[in-house]
Amino acid sequence: VTPDSLTYQTLIKIYINAGQQHRAVNLVRYLSRSGKRLDRAIYNTLLTGIAKTAMGRHLLAIRFLDEMIDAGIRPDETSFNTVIDSCARAGDSARAKEIVEKMEDYNIKPNTISYTSLMKAYKAQGNIEGVKSVLERMNQRGVSPDLATYTVALSICAVASDLKEAISLLRDMNRRGLEANTFIYNVFLSVCAKSGRWQLGLESFSRMRREGITPDLATYDVLIRMCNQASQWARTVELFEQMRMSAIEPSEPVLAELIKATELGGFTRPSTRNTRGRSSNVAASKFNTHKPMKLQSEASSTSSPSSSSSPSTSSR
Repeated sequence: VTPDSLTYQTLIKIYINAGQQHRAVNLVRYLSRSGKRLDRAIYNTLLTGIAKTAMGRHLLAIRFLDEMIDAGIRPDETSFNTVIDSCARAGDSARAKEIVEKMEDYNIKPNTISYTSLMKAYKAQGNIEGVKSVLERMNQRGVSPDLATYTVALSICAVASDLKEAISLLRDMNRRGLEANTFIYNVFLSVCAKSGRWQLGLESFSRMRREGITPDLATYDVLIRMCNQASQWARTVELFEQMRMSAIEPSEPVLAELIKATELGGFTRPSTRNTRGRSSNVAASKFNTHKPMKLQSEASSTSSPSSSSSPSTSSR
């Protein structure tokens, strides 16, 4: 029985999943030297495997992409996007950009995945201008960002403490009709925390709950840290109670922040056990008795548009 393309693809996947990438690489090289007819599916399977392995393997992925082209096999969208993703994982924005440009040379239009991966490469370098340039290029080429794109863009804003840009991104997301999820809110809350805008962060959290988006441990982690940084000890305790009643298991860092708040705020330390079966609305109603600050006034020093800046769609 003569092995076919599917047979070789399956072997490559087995080697990759077993952590034996070198065997997958050697198999493809053996087939090439033996004059076996390789196809795009075999190369794409190998490229996908390489992209999922340790950083630094992006150069190997690029090499196989070039070998694929030299063999007269035309790469497709998946081929290029896989290599771009590999470069992004390694934080190599220069090579990721080169692959995007090579993609265009083959008359294959880079899509949202292509540009988002390029943004990840810039993010890994802390290059906010690079991220902005990709967003601008997407706009020029008529490529629509998705939630993953905005998550990456907001993440770099958190690193740079750039609240103004974060608000601009959220408003652009709202105009496109994209609905924020827990990840989007968590990243925006991180921007608020890094920028020292705890009132804006708490208002966004209240909006998050009103929209029915479920907070997770990461949400409470950033909120509690943010409140402690602003010496808002009572709010830290209230947030912890709400998290506990929502049956979210606190992490050790969260417990450490709680201890800090109770000691510096002079409070009796609350129970650290989850309260299951009780409605979290009890703690939520207590938390929401604090009058939320108007978003526009909070951000007035950084942005002047009249539309809401917190992560919600304009249709809501």
